[in-house]
Amino acid sequence: MKKVVSMQKRILGYLLMVIGLGGMILAGYIFATGTGGRGHLIEITTFTIIGAACFFAGINYIYEASREFTIDHMQITPELEEVSPIQQQWRTIQIAKRPVKKVREHITAKAG
Repeated sequence: MKKVVSMQKRILGYLLMVIGLGGMILAGYIFATGTGGRGHLIEITTFTIIGAACFFAGINYIYEASREFTIDHMQITPELEEVSPIQQQWRTIQIAKRPVKKVREHITAKAG
């Protein structure tokens, strides 16, 4: 099921990227062949903004689909699993240590 979702995101990403690229190319063509009036510039700006938004959303979907976390790709680092007996003993001592003075008594002694 995970592969299907990833593939759908990738296909949607490519589709959005092509639509965005097409919108920006259309805006460039209209800019090159247009009259330069106010309505013309608003049309170009609209096509450019929508095209850029679709293009970058498509790239983001493609990137997310390729970088999804799966158990198959997880690499276990050996240095985190290999703990020497000395390290285990040190951790046990540090966990078992009790503070010399209780913090509450120390604060009330200074306040009073």
